[in-house]
Amino acid sequence: MHRALTVQQTGLFSRNNATGDFSNAQVLVQAFNVDLRQDQMNSEVIELSPEKVMVIRVNDYRPQSAKALAEVKDDIVVRLTREKATAAANEYIDGLITALESGADISEQLSTYDFSFSEPVTVSRMDPGASPEIAREVFTMAKPTGSSVERTKVDLLNGNIALVELLSVTEVATDVLPSAAETQQLSQFVQNTQADTSYQALIKLLQARADIVYPVVE
Repeated sequence: MHRALTVQQTGLFSRNNATGDFSNAQVLVQAFNVDLRQDQMNSEVIELSPEKVMVIRVNDYRPQSAKALAEVKDDIVVRLTREKATAAANEYIDGLITALESGADISEQLSTYDFSFSEPVTVSRMDPGASPEIAREVFTMAKPTGSSVERTKVDLLNGNIALVELLSVTEVATDVLPSAAETQQLSQFVQNTQADTSYQALIKLLQARADIVYPVVE
């Protein structure tokens, strides 16, 4: 039995705005392959998953060109505003950490923006809590000694920045085997960490292969 295949077409896209299956790293490599484009040939079979493959052909290609400032002005303003806000937030958090390390009271600085510390919570590799990115960072921090406190800042997935204090570390007996539920939680934590690592690696790969031109605002 033969299954009919449908030839589908997509509009023009770049390495940065490809969506769906076309955002797959293997697909992008083929889509922007110079030989494939010039020879107007079909690509090799690209395996997206064990059940899904695709073959692509580049019918049209337009070289990268700089857009008029009027077209990108709003995007530039948004990007620069975001970058300035992020820089200001980092400077603010760094200032708080410096003040805390010197023993100063930061209550007034926190109240200016209606910020406050949350209640202390215990996290583990098997139970990272509400913020896996904070949990991952905590396990890279030095262990506090005596009454000391370790502090750092963490970039959250939602774009915010958290000031994290590590108050103490509870040692777990190495001769106690984890329960089935704890083993399942640890397995899920490892999978999530690997998935996040793979995603970050993909983003770096796409950025390395992208040709990005930013207009200069004078």
